[in-house]
Amino acid sequence: MNKNYFKYLVRNRKLLIGFFFVLYLVISLFLFRIDRSREIFCSIVMTAVILSLGMAFVLPVLLFSFAMRRNSADVYFALPVSRKEMRLTSLLFAFALCYGYFLITVLIAWLLCGIGTVRLLHLAVILVFFAFVCAAMLVINSFLYLIGNNIPDGIIILAAYTMFPLFAVLAEDLIVSNLIAGNMILVNPAKAWILSPISVLVTNCIAVIDFRLADFNIPYFAAGVLYAFIGWFGLKKEFDERKSERAEHISDHPLAYKTIINCYAALFSLLFASSLVHYPEAEYVVAFVMLLGCYIIATFLYQRKLKLEWKSLALFGAEVIISLAIMVVGWNTRGFGLADQIPLSQGDTLTYEYYLMADQDDLGRGKDMSMNEVHEAYVGFTLAVKTDRIEEHQEVIDLMESYRKKAIDNYYARKEQEYSGYLRTMNSRNGNSILEYTYPTFAPISEEDLRIINRYAEVTVNCYEYYEKWDEEPEKLLEDYLDWRAHQS
Repeated sequence: MNKNYFKYLVRNRKLLIGFFFVLYLVISLFLFRIDRSREIFCSIVMTAVILSLGMAFVLPVLLFSFAMRRNSADVYFALPVSRKEMRLTSLLFAFALCYGYFLITVLIAWLLCGIGTVRLLHLAVILVFFAFVCAAMLVINSFLYLIGNNIPDGIIILAAYTMFPLFAVLAEDLIVSNLIAGNMILVNPAKAWILSPISVLVTNCIAVIDFRLADFNIPYFAAGVLYAFIGWFGLKKEFDERKSERAEHISDHPLAYKTIINCYAALFSLLFASSLVHYPEAEYVVAFVMLLGCYIIATFLYQRKLKLEWKSLALFGAEVIISLAIMVVGWNTRGFGLADQIPLSQGDTLTYEYYLMADQDDLGRGKDMSMNEVHEAYVGFTLAVKTDRIEEHQEVIDLMESYRKKAIDNYYARKEQEYSGYLRTMNSRNGNSILEYTYPTFAPISEEDLRIINRYAEVTVNCYEYYEKWDEEPEKLLEDYLDWRAHQS
């Protein structure tokens, strides 16, 4: 650290310092209550966390932008301050703002509403852990920003890398729901978020603030430390070895636009391809054309000139062809075989849920939504079987599995759902779902099979049509309903 450079930053960033101070002050005033409440304290701390993390994205842009401007890069890099000292001092100044305002806010909040409700140890853990979070985010964001060679590119690259894990998780969910019957969750979102530095850090930060140390995720913490190390050494290379003549040139770093553009193009190619094989309609072909247009525009932003290079177009074409090939194979193999595989013994409970808007005169026939004159009855049941007692329920499980197979066949036959209802199969452990499949294109269960299921689970029927008194309870058990219907006829 260089003291003179730090003083220089303080003198020249007075407006910045004052702005964030006022921002913290104004927002905190709305939250502060002279009331000894743990909830109020935690809400203030969370607000301070959000403000400081916002600063962790803004400050690297403001403090390192000089390296991306021609008229300032030569001047700053000619100062009698080493690159290492300049980097460390800038990070320390940013940390002093991000963490300093957080520290002041949290201490005041503890004095006003935390004493007596929040232990001193809890306060110390919050302060220590967020110091790590703040430092890690500043280092990571500074590295990502300095991948670019000019200010707009640096901001775009920082935003692109920050948002990519979110797009990847959302795309994975949609791709799997298109490709695998039952909308199976292939990758647990909680595990997928390990790809996002801010997610792993904030998730543990919430656990620390709520003092739920049992929810503190060790793999997330290890990932956060790894991201911090990558950011530290990446920033050291990108700043300390930076050439001043790179300022305002195109961002040709290997991790810059070339990587970002193709990663996003591959991701959306997979998404559109999965939709196309599921719904072979012209609109998804148009989506690929639009994706090509976005690819060309992004390439133009990167190169600062509208030039169609055959290598770029060939790479995009290869991404689209490979994506389509993967999805076609996936569809024709019924989700690479995953749609047919449900581990019945996984977890401690196997559950089947069923609901159907049926014809009152035949509960095994779904109501045709286009025929309003058909009276409806709502049939439903929840069949829960302990996995260590599956053999005792083999009859009903075989029956439910046969209907689940029909649902899968209907899905890959692209049969449209013509009635309201669903069939759901779920594996759970200690009441928490670990595998869940929902089939909207199921085959209605016949009345004969409903009678069999009724021996193992309570099948209920809701019917309003034949009741004279609307205040009468409309729900009946299956046998009661069938007897009642027989007497009505």
